[in-house]
Amino acid sequence: MLGTLLIVFLTVATAPAQRILAKPTTNDAVRHAAAVSKVVNDLRGDKGAAAKRGARAVVKVSMRNMQFYPLTLKVKKGDVVEWKNDDVVPHTATSASFDSGSMNPGTSWRHTFTKAGQFAYVCSFHPSMTGVVVVK
Repeated sequence: MLGTLLIVFLTVATAPAQRILAKPTTNDAVRHAAAVSKVVNDLRGDKGAAAKRGARAVVKVSMRNMQFYPLTLKVKKGDVVEWKNDDVVPHTATSASFDSGSMNPGTSWRHTFTKAGQFAYVCSFHPSMTGVVVVK
C-alpha cells in the first residue's frame, strides 16, 4: 500500500515539472514571437503596425516632473494622442480645441485629431507646463 501511494505521489508531483521542462514546439515559438512583436510595437507607438491591424495610431504623452514629454508631438490626421499623468499631482491638457479636465496621478485621457494644424496646450493648474501637437 505504501509503495502504491509513493508511486502515485511521484507521478502526480513530477507531471507539472515534465510540462515545464518539455521542449517548446515551433508553433509555441511562433506564437510567442508574434506576441512579443506586438507588445514591442505597441510600446514604441509603431504607427505601421497599428495601421496593419486596422487601428488608429495612439501616440503617448507623459506628464511627469511638471512637464509634458515630449514637448512637441507630430502626428497625422486621425491619430489619437493619449496623455498619461505619471506625476504625483493632478494635471490637465487644455487648449482652445480640447480639454482633458483634471487628471489624477495614474490616469489617462485621449483625443483624436481630425484636422491639420498646430495645437498648443497647457496644464491649467501649472501654466509653465506647455506642449504642442502638430497635425499633418
